[in-house]
Amino acid sequence: MTSPFSVYSGARLSLELQRFVFVRDESNTTAIEGADLLLTVDGEELYSTEHYGGTDGKSDGNGRFLLYLVKRLFDGTNTSVFPQNDIRVWYGGGDVEREVVLSSV
Repeated sequence: MTSPFSVYSGARLSLELQRFVFVRDESNTTAIEGADLLLTVDGEELYSTEHYGGTDGKSDGNGRFLLYLVKRLFDGTNTSVFPQNDIRVWYGGGDVEREVVLSSV
């Protein structure tokens, strides 16, 4: 999709959505406090807690993280792409991975 503004060669513009990500147990009834999370967008690390080698905060008492997910990316061009947001969560010895699709949000 072509935008009504100009993005110069070498410049980068991202449109982001602020969203809560909730971590719950397998039965979806109990919030997981202190879970670790890794958020990457097209392979670039944007959020990383201690388990994943970063310094960002773990999930709060409600099992949530407040994240900025990238909806659209203009990378040196006026044409946008929908980047891939990947989330990995670790708690209680387990690692879970999810892809977040924002093209219709």
